[in-house]
Amino acid sequence: MKLILFKRFTKLSLARAAFWLATGAGLLIMPELGFLLNGAFYALIGCLLVNAVLRAVFFVRGTNMERGRDSKAERICRYIGLAVTVLFAAAAVHLIIFREWLNEFTPAFWGGLLALEGILYFAIALCAATAPQKFILVILSAAVFLGAVFALGFIFGFGAGGVLGMATVLGIALLLAFLFEITAFFIRRSRMYK
Repeated sequence: MKLILFKRFTKLSLARAAFWLATGAGLLIMPELGFLLNGAFYALIGCLLVNAVLRAVFFVRGTNMERGRDSKAERICRYIGLAVTVLFAAAAVHLIIFREWLNEFTPAFWGGLLALEGILYFAIALCAATAPQKFILVILSAAVFLGAVFALGFIFGFGAGGVLGMATVLGIALLLAFLFEITAFFIRRSRMYK
């Protein structure tokens, strides 16, 4: 079961890593309020939509290819993935419909998403094959979660550092998510998971 979860998660790791890198670098290079509220808001919607579409494709492809041959654990993982797909799509539609009101909360959405990603990363890190792999991934998942907590602290704090400080902390947290995703991708590509 652990191997199935790790493989299913890391199937999209390279795409997510590229997204985290582009968004994190964008925030560090352009820490202006306009990019933080507009560009990052639409990047978040794009992230949710792309994740939903890719997960739906994997669900349909997995259902057609493995009909009758999959184990109970694989079926459970597929249907959990379908539920996550529906949640991503619903969140994206909600953000699109109410963008005029929700645009101001973009940094909080990013911080919350990264906090959830940090928790998910910790669970996935425990599914790694060897103790050194688990150790590296647990450290990176804790770093992502703490980066998200610091970002939320800057957002809901007393404005310490202003927009520049908030964008910097959020950009660093996004780059830590990139490090986790790329590390998980290369661990999956190692001989142990072939």
